[in-house]
Amino acid sequence: KTIINYETIKYNQVNFIFENKPKNMPRKQWITKLSQEVESYSDQYSILERKCKKEVTDYHNSISEVKDQLSHAKATHSHHIFPKFDYPKYAAIKENLITLTPGQHLERAHPDGKTNLIDPNYQILCLKSKLKSIKKSYESYDGFYNYSNFINMINSSFDKNLEPKIMPTKNDYVQCEEALSNLMYEN
Repeated sequence: KTIINYETIKYNQVNFIFENKPKNMPRKQWITKLSQEVESYSDQYSILERKCKKEVTDYHNSISEVKDQLSHAKATHSHHIFPKFDYPKYAAIKENLITLTPGQHLERAHPDGKTNLIDPNYQILCLKSKLKSIKKSYESYDGFYNYSNFINMINSSFDKNLEPKIMPTKNDYVQCEEALSNLMYEN
């Protein structure tokens, strides 16, 4: 026997928003509760993102990870290599954050300071620089970075098939560097 309820009549199926709503709770109250949970999660994620940004900046002693003509100033910006607005799942991942000087961030990574734009070749340069930072982290056995996180991010963002490893070899770094160099020329 199928129970026909209001959602079934109105939507011709159960509305997913009300799927787990307790029967004794009014709809408005349920929607308010869901909104508060989403807001709480968003706040917690923002706190985690800020924490990761500070950890990355502190780890590099406010020295830019990208070595170019603008790298001589104090690196006070933590830049999302894969932009937060396109890749929200990477926003609080240390391997996606790179320490840059304000000039590098607002002139190179985001041309003319337009933070909704990304220079794709500078993005690849940032990825190559982050790979070097990850390699140094592994060589010093400090456990700060995770090579597998970095590789998984590249694989899913660029549709690559690099092998994520717990303990990468010198050859793994070389293959990753080559894959990133090839991306630079594809753009």
